[in-house]
Amino acid sequence: MCVIGRAFRFIAGVVFAVSVLAAVGTSAANAQQPQTSAASAFLANPGQLLQQNPNGGALLTTAVQQLALADPSTFKVLLGLLANANDQQKGAIGEGLTKAAKVEVLTNQTLAEDWQQQIAAITDPTFKTASTNALGDVKLGAI
Repeated sequence: MCVIGRAFRFIAGVVFAVSVLAAVGTSAANAQQPQTSAASAFLANPGQLLQQNPNGGALLTTAVQQLALADPSTFKVLLGLLANANDQQKGAIGEGLTKAAKVEVLTNQTLAEDWQQQIAAITDPTFKTASTNALGDVKLGAI
């Protein structure tokens, strides 16, 4: 009887784990769709991101990070915004891109290294300070 009870609990646990993983996979797929459309909208009109966030700040930082992670092709376009950005926006872009690189290193080290090199190549002092501060104690290869 004890062996049958253990087997039943094991099978019930496996069924539960499979159902949780299926739900998480469905949620992740659904969550990816809005991020992809946000990246497409951004790529269609990159300057709008600066217009919507004239004071930089946490919202711009988060938007930059999410865009870079949702679609890696946005990374260079985000860097291109620096030419028209004010200091607050440059800081937010630097922080957001660095945070994205810190996340990306967990899943795609080659891409993260490329991003880190591009971040390190930026000489703007406001951008550089923000990206360095966003690193914290994390040691990344290129920065």
